[in-house]
Amino acid sequence: MVSGKVSRKIAAKEELLLLLPKIDRILELEPAVLRIDAEPIMVIGDIHGDLQALEFIIEKRQEMNCKNILFLGDYVDRGPQGAEVLTRVFRLKLEEPEHIFLLRGNHETVDMNLYYGFF
Repeated sequence: MVSGKVSRKIAAKEELLLLLPKIDRILELEPAVLRIDAEPIMVIGDIHGDLQALEFIIEKRQEMNCKNILFLGDYVDRGPQGAEVLTRVFRLKLEEPEHIFLLRGNHETVDMNLYYGFF
């Protein structure tokens, strides 16, 4: 029998696989260098697989009525919910592509993913 924790992990990975082609299409259209003139903007870095922290950030964004978020990367590794964090961030980007900005951190590389186990 598969535990609840394992089945949630599998579901998150399956959803992530479905989101990847959609998010890829959006990110391909964005320039390599972003110029963000919109204010206000929340700048968020280093979530490292902490889904609870991400949900807190999203709640604060709503409370503050802040439309724009710039994520500095490092979405995965170290924390236990890297796939869930990526899924949530990708869903945000798909829902609001003009208000959610995603940068790639050093943990979004093959070497770091291999070292920390996300690969």
